[in-house]
Amino acid sequence: MSEVRDRLLRLLLDSADRHKLPLSVRQIEALAADVARDFEPPVEIPALTRRELDVLHGVYLGEHAVDTGRRLFISESTVKDHRWSLHRKFGVRSSAEVVALALKCGLLRPETLAVTS
Repeated sequence: MSEVRDRLLRLLLDSADRHKLPLSVRQIEALAADVARDFEPPVEIPALTRRELDVLHGVYLGEHAVDTGRRLFISESTVKDHRWSLHRKFGVRSSAEVVALALKCGLLRPETLAVTS
């Protein structure tokens, strides 16, 4: 049994007993298993530098490295180094995975991208 399911099971059993709820142990086990199955432990937030956060925002916006470099007044090569560092710190291989994990961690907030013409 998982740690989460064990903890939920103990809490539910105690609560059912305390409130004299007519639930069987089997029903409580099923409830604990259902809740635990949907639980995802929080993603560990890697320590990022201010510049890595700036580059991460560019990745989120879908900018090319050269455009991010222009916006941040750094070279394209430096942007690529920061992107590589983000991949390493998040333990992923693609920019899409970096963005997905950054959103999950709360480092990025979903926002509507303004379309300019």
